Formats: sequence, structure tokens, C-alpha cells
Amino acid sequence: MQWSRLFKAFTQCAALTGISRVTGLMRDVVCAHFFGAGPEFDAFLVAFQIPNFMRRLFAEGAMSQAFVPILTACQHESGRDRQRVLINGALGTLISVLLIITVCVEFKASWIIRIYAPGFALQGDVRFELAVSLLRWTFPYLLLISMTAYFGAILNCHQRFMVTAAAPILLNVSLIVAAFNGGSISEEALHQLAYAVPIAGLLQLLWVGGHMVRLVGYIYPTWGWANEDVRTMWRLMLGALFGVSIAQIGLVIDTFLASFLVKGSVSWLYFSQRLVFLPLGLFGVAASTVILPKLSNPKQADAVESTLTWAVSMMCVLGVPAMMGLIVLAKPIIMTLFLYGAFDISDMVQTEYSLIALASGLPAFMLIKIFAAAFYARQDVKTPVKMGAYSLLLHVCLCLALMQVFAHAGLALAAACSGWFQLGLLGYRLYQLTHWTVPWRSIQQVLLATVLMTLSVWAVMHYLTTPMMWNTLKGRIFTLLTLIIIGLLTYGFSLWGLRWRLNPIASSLNEGRPA
Repeated sequence: MQWSRLFKAFTQCAALTGISRVTGLMRDVVCAHFFGAGPEFDAFLVAFQIPNFMRRLFAEGAMSQAFVPILTACQHESGRDRQRVLINGALGTLISVLLIITVCVEFKASWIIRIYAPGFALQGDVRFELAVSLLRWTFPYLLLISMTAYFGAILNCHQRFMVTAAAPILLNVSLIVAAFNGGSISEEALHQLAYAVPIAGLLQLLWVGGHMVRLVGYIYPTWGWANEDVRTMWRLMLGALFGVSIAQIGLVIDTFLASFLVKGSVSWLYFSQRLVFLPLGLFGVAASTVILPKLSNPKQADAVESTLTWAVSMMCVLGVPAMMGLIVLAKPIIMTLFLYGAFDISDMVQTEYSLIALASGLPAFMLIKIFAAAFYARQDVKTPVKMGAYSLLLHVCLCLALMQVFAHAGLALAAACSGWFQLGLLGYRLYQLTHWTVPWRSIQQVLLATVLMTLSVWAVMHYLTTPMMWNTLKGRIFTLLTLIIIGLLTYGFSLWGLRWRLNPIASSLNEGRPA
């Protein structure tokens, strides 16, 4: 196995994903400045999160996890005719199903809001009617972005990861332009944000679809339910919608319950989620995207164990320090990024609580994507669904208990705890099936280096920084960057001193295997 090629694909995908996540963070900073965390922005977030939640299921979950293994198998085991029939039939059925869903939501938008955020429907809540109106504009984005995800899955099968990774930048830029154009808290300004969502979906479709056409030619959608490959894809997709995206489903439950809490709770959760999704999308999504075609390739079945070990090593060395960085630097990060304009001190404190709670589950969220990809590469739907059901049940119980004590932060903590629980179930079952080698020595080195990093950042932040350094924008940026650089240097030198190596087990397995 050429590990350098796999690492190169990961870094390229992660780099563009990182750019898209940074522009997404800029989008959130702009929205926080103009709209704050009030009831009006709560309404927009719910209207935006409904199609965006489904986007995450398709673009980052079910679509690639279900379609890529089937198409990869067709590439290596069958002719181009079977592959073309699959591509046309799958697209036709996808468009048909999503058109029906979109039409139903447009006519029953009020019922969708009542289901997704029932607290908005309470008497006298100004958020309900506004959310219904905004949802009718934002929901067509689902059809456009799902087609984009479908074309992106085809590109991924041909090892073209960068085009799909760059597509979300168009959404972020569109929303930033709309926010500046609106410029204040008003229904008109929020509607401009809503208009920008389907416009961005169309731009993303043209971007990814154009590259796909140049690679494989034009696609002509057909009704493909009679095709066995298409039915298999949908069976895998329905399982993946639940199994691989349990964290996203948990976030929907969080919004559902947060709608009953004080106004602003939905926004506080949203901003903390966005900060956690930055490293999750940068590393977790990129790694699962890159390894899925390799795990699905029947000609490389003997490399599954070493590929998993490589991916776990990567997620640990990146995810564990990212978790501690978000926890220790929660207040400086939120202060530097959001504490301007309509976003006040109270919003900062409440967002800090939920960020610390949610960030504690970041490594679990990353590794869940890796383990789920391994199951779907084996076309095993039942196991992730079963484990996801157990985790979701625990999540609901923890939410109901913790929100009574910690309010919205309790919802975030419940998501983190259920994520670790699901990771344990998936990891143990995958070990039984593949006997992949857990890189314990690598994990121990990462944990020790992270402890040293955390202590150094905490000491500098509490003993060497002064309140004056946080009073201006330049001071906040300089101080935060200084703390991050100190943490990175400490972590890097600690790994070097501990002689950490990326996936030495996989390398030795590969070297020991006869040519």
C-alpha cells in the first residue's frame, strides 16, 4: 500500500475542506456581528438547519457511504455499461424522491417547524411565523445539494476529492454577501440570508456537476428502481442516514429541546457546534472520504486492517489536541471571533459553556466516521444502525436529565457522552470482525503530549496574559494566535521527543508482506 499517496490525498482534501470551514467560520462571525443570538436569528437557524442537516447526511454521510462502495465495485468487477446504468438510475430515483420531499415541505412548512422546534409554536413566540417563511426559501437547497453530493461521490470514486471539498466555500461566500447586504436585525435582512441558500446550492451544483461531466460525460436520469445495484444503494443509504450520522441526529434532538429553553439557546448551541465542526470537517470527514474507496476496493481487501490503523492514528494525533485546545481556549476563541456588535457578554458566556461540553466528544465524533466507513465499505448496514440506536437512546435520556441542571450546555454534554458510547460499540465490533491492530503506543504518546500542551497553554494564559491584551481586536487576535502557536510548538516537540511515528504498525505490516 502506498501510504504516501493516501496521506497526500488526505492532506489535499483536508486543506480544501479547511478553507471551506474557515470561510464557514467567517460566515458565522459576520452573522454574529449583525444578528447576535436573539430570537430572530434563532428562527433563521432553524429554517437553515433543517435542509442543512439533511445536507450533512447526504453530502458527508449517506450518499458517499452508500454509493461509493457500489460504484467502486462496478468499476473493478464489471463493465462500463453496468456502471452507466447504475449512475443514471440512481440519479433518477434520487431526484424523484427529493422532489416529492421538497414539495411536501413547501406545503407543510408550519408542521415541519412544529416538529423540529416545537417550542417556537408556543403562544406569543415571534419565531414561529418567521421560521415558517424562511424555511420555504431555504428548503429547495436540499435538492440542489443532494445532486451536488451525488456528483461528488462519482468524482471521489475516481480519486478526485478536491472539487467536492471546495464546493461549500460557495455557500459560505453567498451567506456572507447576503449578511453584509442585509446589515441589521430585521425580517428583510433574514430573508436575504434565506434567498442566498438556494442560490448557493445552484452554484455548487454547477461547480461539481461541471467537473463531473468533463470526467465521465453527461448523465441522463432514469427511473432505476428495477436495477439491483440501485436498490442496494438505497438500502445502504437508508441505513447510513441513521448509522453514520447519529451525531447529526443528536444535534436535531438538541435543537428540538433547546426550543423550549430561554431564547438564544438555539443560537448558543449553533455557535459552539460550528467551532467543533471545524476540526471535525477538516480531519474526520476528509479522512473518511479518502479511505472509503480504498476500503471498498475488492482488490485491496488485505489492506483493510492497516488502513484502519493508519486512520485511527491520524484521528488521534489530530483530534485529541483539538479537543483540549477548544476546551482550554473556549473563552478566548469565542471572545476573539464573536464578541462584537449584537453578540454580547452574556452570549459569550453561554456559548462557552456549550462549547466546552460539546468539544469533549470531538475525538469520538471523528473516529465514528472512520469506523462507520469501514462497515459501509463491507456493505454492512445493520451494525452501525444497531449501535446508533443504542447511542441515540442514551443521548435522549441524558438530554432530558442534564438539561434540567445545565440547560443548553447539558444538551451538548449529552451529545459528547453518547458519541463516546457509540464509538466504543463500533470499535469493539469492528475489532471482532477485522482484528485491526489498535495503536496503543501511539495513543499513549499522543495523550502525554496533549497533557504537556494543555499545561503550557493554561499556564501562559493565566499567568502571562493581562486583561488589557483582550480589550482590542488586535490584542485578542495576537494573544489567541500566540497561545495557539505555543500549544502547537509544545505538542510538536513533545511528539518528537517521545519518538511518535505515524502508524508504525501499518508500515511494518506492509513491509513484512511479500511483493
